[in-house]
Amino acid sequence: MVDYQNRFQGPSHSADDGESPSSPQRSGNAGLMPRAGAFAADIFVVVLLVVTIVNFFVLSQNPDAVQALEEYTEEVREHQESNDTDEALEPPPPPPEAVERLVRSIYITILLTLLIYFAAAELLTKGASPGKLLFKLQVVRTDAGETLATSATVVRSVIKAVTLALAILHPLLLVFVFNYLFAFFTQERRAGHDYIARTRVIAKPSTSFYGQAPSQDPVP
Repeated sequence: MVDYQNRFQGPSHSADDGESPSSPQRSGNAGLMPRAGAFAADIFVVVLLVVTIVNFFVLSQNPDAVQALEEYTEEVREHQESNDTDEALEPPPPPPEAVERLVRSIYITILLTLLIYFAAAELLTKGASPGKLLFKLQVVRTDAGETLATSATVVRSVIKAVTLALAILHPLLLVFVFNYLFAFFTQERRAGHDYIARTRVIAKPSTSFYGQAPSQDPVP
């Protein structure tokens, strides 16, 4: 029978781990609640970064496109109001090319920010983004619980960034949901990107900033 309380709240330890659950390299799988909290913290940081980049480097550099977007938004609003009074609904007017370029630039900014954020954070901290550091979690390899190789970190970050970016496109939201449903229905609580990159997220109560357990040498 699946223990949903432990699955949500705390780490679990597999009987075939081969090492003590308290080992710095083989800690228990992280619960879903800490992972959700770490994910929310990371998304909060990403949103701040995207808003800053879009405002200072995208919108400010394309004033004509911003004006075109405002005019197009007003045109669509007036079109919707007119449709409310007409029996035959007409499709809204197509957006100008300048508006399409602006929206495309914003979307690419979101995708690149997600990719660089997760890849750089987990490379610099050896498997712990700022959100994971806050909740004392770490991403490790599934085979020996060791720190991630650069290739695994990049693969994992690319999949996360793409699925999150696709979630912005409403028809493809299921791609994002499907990726993270794995963590709920599997014993090791691994998401889709964990399976592809051969990683798992563990609870590391004594993890330092760079993903290494602190020294256990006795105080002289």
